[in-house]
Amino acid sequence: MELWSLSMAPPESTSRFSTKHFGRKYLTWNRYLIRTKFINPREVDYSMTLMCLEYLCLPQVHKGRSDIDTELDLVEGTHPFYDYASACWAMHLQSGTVGLEPGTELEHLQETLETFIDTHWSAAHQNLPDLRRIQKVISPLQKSESFDKITQAVGWARKQAGKHGQGPTKDEALDLWQVTANIRSVLERMHTNGHNTPAMQRFYGQNWFKCPRVNCYSYHHGFPTRAERDSHTNRHDRPYLCIVSACPYQTFGFAAADELKKHLFEYHAIDLFDNDDDNDFPDPPKEKASSTNTTKAPSNFSCHLCNKKFTRNHNLKVHLRTHDGIKPYACTICGERFTRKPDCDRHERACGDKPKPYVCGGPLADGGKWGCQVGFARPDKLADHLRSGAGQKCLKPLVLEKLKTGSGGEDPTGNIFGDQADALLAVGKMLPSFGEFCALCGLDRKIVGLDGKGEGEGEKEFPGR
Repeated sequence: MELWSLSMAPPESTSRFSTKHFGRKYLTWNRYLIRTKFINPREVDYSMTLMCLEYLCLPQVHKGRSDIDTELDLVEGTHPFYDYASACWAMHLQSGTVGLEPGTELEHLQETLETFIDTHWSAAHQNLPDLRRIQKVISPLQKSESFDKITQAVGWARKQAGKHGQGPTKDEALDLWQVTANIRSVLERMHTNGHNTPAMQRFYGQNWFKCPRVNCYSYHHGFPTRAERDSHTNRHDRPYLCIVSACPYQTFGFAAADELKKHLFEYHAIDLFDNDDDNDFPDPPKEKASSTNTTKAPSNFSCHLCNKKFTRNHNLKVHLRTHDGIKPYACTICGERFTRKPDCDRHERACGDKPKPYVCGGPLADGGKWGCQVGFARPDKLADHLRSGAGQKCLKPLVLEKLKTGSGGEDPTGNIFGDQADALLAVGKMLPSFGEFCALCGLDRKIVGLDGKGEGEGEKEFPGR
């Protein structure tokens, strides 16, 4: 333990540095201790293994410990080390046994480990297959009568601490997950009853509500309130949340992506069946189908209008839209509508390559041109552009010309926008009046006699007004 404490303690000189500097100084100090052989990493892991196992063998860490005794244990400061010991014992064991020769150290470790396994072994566990790699790593312990149980215990610890750990389960080789649940339930009840005193916080910090998954940062760090912890664990258990505001499943969520997609389609008419961008909380890996099994899923869903059959109900519902004429997806370029989102996306990609007939621009009386000459697929998109700041700059030469010639009050649909005038008028009141364009472009309304007059009093409308 002295070696471990020394290797973990930063040099005093680092106290005046920031956390960033401390991190670098700590790594340098740690490497220095290892390089100079002041400490031996294998010995440190061996020492930590014994410390974790001996702690986990204490009567205070037994599954059958009563709530009253557990509360007394917590008050006395018995369990600040529990989270670390329960999560890291197997990690230290694997590193601490590398190259361990027969002798007193190995005998001591083997005896402690056998006691630990006997104390926490779960008869209801499920054996993990193919643990040969673990058996090789802990091979110095192979003479132990409990070697197979030790291998299973380490295998389950590695599995739950890994990327695909699924949280506490009765299939685990040891009952530590139940001990964890018992200790934490008592600690949380003490918090609710107002026992989170400074003395208790000195042992257990301020975050007493923790995630039950060993592979989660919040297994150690925790949360200050139950609500925050429950919200966090729901993201583990039901990570797929409804995207519709005020829907109950925006809070409760679904366990799998397919369940969320089905809910969105059936209750909110949102089709995400072809959207694969949902990998934040992917489903657990599925077993590969046997190569000898080529049987197709039965087509149990039939269309009552054309008798076409489908293997999935949602495919049938999408198909029925073709009969009902429902086309919820519109091309943002040309406005054409489609029954299926993939068809709309494919069309939209192709539509982007088509000529755009509605162009911002036209001739001026002096032979020049106005506008940016950018084309648009739809007249309403051109109208939106003309209302924008960029569109005002495009129109400024044209408006200035009309002010100089005094023609701002005439009907400009024929000689300003040419062939596009009818299309712009057809999209409705989307353009300001001529007088408003003068103001938007920073030009003087008085030149054309618009000052003090409202619309309809000497001012005709610009196209689309």
